[in-house]
Amino acid sequence: MTTTTPSRGRRRAPTRIQRAAGRAAALQKPRVILAGLLLLALTSVMLLDGYLRAEVGGDQRVRTGASSSKVPDKVLDGGPILTFRGGQATTVSVPDKTIALTFDDGPNPTWTPQVLAILKKYDIPATFFLVGSMVSRYPGIVADMVEQGNEVGIHTFTHVDLSY
Repeated sequence: MTTTTPSRGRRRAPTRIQRAAGRAAALQKPRVILAGLLLLALTSVMLLDGYLRAEVGGDQRVRTGASSSKVPDKVLDGGPILTFRGGQATTVSVPDKTIALTFDDGPNPTWTPQVLAILKKYDIPATFFLVGSMVSRYPGIVADMVEQGNEVGIHTFTHVDLSY
């Protein structure tokens, strides 16, 4: 089909197919913009969630010279435990021949329940220093720890190296 330009400045009315194509093109532009905005929003939410859970941008560095040789002997040889029971600050020394069993990082859905089962079997309390982002993932495991009589402490939220 050939189209000729009408003389004397008259324009020909668009065909049905041309009108439909024009409407489709007009509808596509907002859809593409909306899809792009939704994709950007979803990506932003996923990056923020990954950062908060220490899955994106995790800091696994360890500073050179951050060894135990820099820790004062007074700390390495032990010292008083500070408690705030009843709102009053008190210090308590650990009795001789006492072992403090502590676990660092986690909770881990594979290993922590196994550790808790062994501790429960032998009626041994422990202290768990947890990463906040992992606590938010597995709050049920933390509830089990506390119910079993273990102590729980926080070990930062995203496990950054605080020596930096």
